[in-house]
Amino acid sequence: MLQVLTLAYFGARGDTASQLESVLGFGISSGVSRKDVLNNYVFDRAFFSIRDATSPAVRVSAII
Repeated sequence: MLQVLTLAYFGARGDTASQLESVLGFGISSGVSRKDVLNNYVFDRAFFSIRDATSPAVRVSAII
């Protein structure tokens, strides 16, 4: 769910961006820039991709 809202945040402008910043805890008041959010998103995606690719449980469920 966080990834979906983060993607929405990247495309949002104006009031929608402000509302998403408030809900997600991003924005100028928190000291977190859009670039910081993007870097974190990319890191998370890479981490989960590597974890999923190396997890025995995931490999077994993919075979079944």
